[in-house]
Amino acid sequence: MALAGSMSLAAAAPHPSPPSKPKPHLAAGPAGTEDIVTCDLIAQKPNYSGGVVTGVGGIDNCTPHRPDACTTEAELWIWMPYEQQWAPAGSPGKNTACPPPRRTAPSSQKCHESSSYPKYGYKIITTGTIVYGSSHDSGHTQSDVLYLRCV
Repeated sequence: MALAGSMSLAAAAPHPSPPSKPKPHLAAGPAGTEDIVTCDLIAQKPNYSGGVVTGVGGIDNCTPHRPDACTTEAELWIWMPYEQQWAPAGSPGKNTACPPPRRTAPSSQKCHESSSYPKYGYKIITTGTIVYGSSHDSGHTQSDVLYLRCV
């Protein structure tokens, strides 16, 4: 997967966190005009409930109106402490609708919790594209990390 190399972190990090960065904005509009649509790309910190880790990503807050087309993919990733690397954990959630309202895609994985396990990190990586007129914009963002003794 193309994202795997760009998302790897230093091997020495025992519990890596994604770098802090502002929520990306996507912007698209016909060339030579001021008619531009902007949208926020979101990745929410995963949560754990009932033996399942679930994360959500998507597109929200499109202004001044909705784009012509949108695609979003949210994928749950796990930090593997023994391997010292991130790996995809859940099947990617996909959505092809544009906001409003907020459009999201979930990704989840069942896990077994045990106090004897090391802490595993879970995060969501969201990729998205908006299209408006003859223009498009794509980007990705990642959530904060949820740490669990669950795999």
